[in-house]
Amino acid sequence: MNRPNLICCKRRHFLQLVVSLSAGMLMTDMSQLILSNACARSYKTKKSLNFQGCSLIGAEADNIINRLAQIAASNTQESRWLESSGDIRLDRALGILLADMAHIFSVRPGFAFYDGIGDNNAMAYRQSYLPNTNGTVLFGRKLLTAELARDQNGDFTVMGICAHEFAHIVQYQYNVYNRLIHRQTTVKRAELHADFLAGYYIGRRNIRYSAAQLVTLGRAWEDLGDNNFSDPQHHGTREERVSAMEMGFRMAMRSQASLKQAITGGLYYLRA
Repeated sequence: MNRPNLICCKRRHFLQLVVSLSAGMLMTDMSQLILSNACARSYKTKKSLNFQGCSLIGAEADNIINRLAQIAASNTQESRWLESSGDIRLDRALGILLADMAHIFSVRPGFAFYDGIGDNNAMAYRQSYLPNTNGTVLFGRKLLTAELARDQNGDFTVMGICAHEFAHIVQYQYNVYNRLIHRQTTVKRAELHADFLAGYYIGRRNIRYSAAQLVTLGRAWEDLGDNNFSDPQHHGTREERVSAMEMGFRMAMRSQASLKQAITGGLYYLRA
C-alpha cells in the first residue's frame, strides 16, 4: 500500500475517533496547541546532547525552542511544515483530538511535527515557542507514519502517545514532576505516571472502544517498554507501562475522577 492511500485510510479513522467531540472545539492551526517535557519511549542519543528522560534540556532545548519561534513567525513554507503532517484533513482531525486533550487536561501547549534527531519519537519541553502557551511538544513524522501503518487502529496509538505527552505538561503545571524523579536513578516513575494519565484521558472520552482498538494500543505500549534498568532513561518494562495505562483507564471509567484526583491516584499507584 502506498503512502497516500495509507494517509487517506488513517484520516478516515481519525475522523471516526473524534466524531463525538464538539465542532466548536476545532483548531485548524496545529501550532496553536500545546504540550510538555518528556517522551513516550526511551532511545539512545548522542552523548553531546543533554537529555532528561527523552527531553532535551538546558541550552540545547533553549536553542531548539528559539529556532522554532523564529520559524513559526516567518510565515514561510518551513513554518507551515511545522504545523502539518502533510494531509490537511488529517491535521484537522488530529487538531480536534488535541483540543479535547487540552480541555480534559486543562493545559495549553504548542505542537509541531519534526524530522531529525530522535524523529522516531515524540518529545516534550517545558519551554514555549509560541505566545500564550505552556510548553512544547514535537511529534516525529517517522513515528507518525510508523504508528499509522501499525494496523487499521494505528491512529488509536497516536492518540495514546499524544495523551502521554500532554500528561507530562500536566506534571509540570501541577508541580509533581520533580516529586516523581526525586532521589530516583531513572525517569521511570515520571513516565509511568504519564502513562497512568494517558489511560485516564482515554477513559474520560466517554466513547465505547472496540476490543481491536484496545488490543492495538496495548501492544504498542508493550513495544514502548524496556528492560534497561540501569539506564537513567529507563521508562519501565512492558508490563509496567501497560499496567499503568490500564489503571488510569479503569479509574476514569469506574469513578469519573477529576483531573486532580487522577494526578493524586497516579502518585499513590506509584507510591510517589
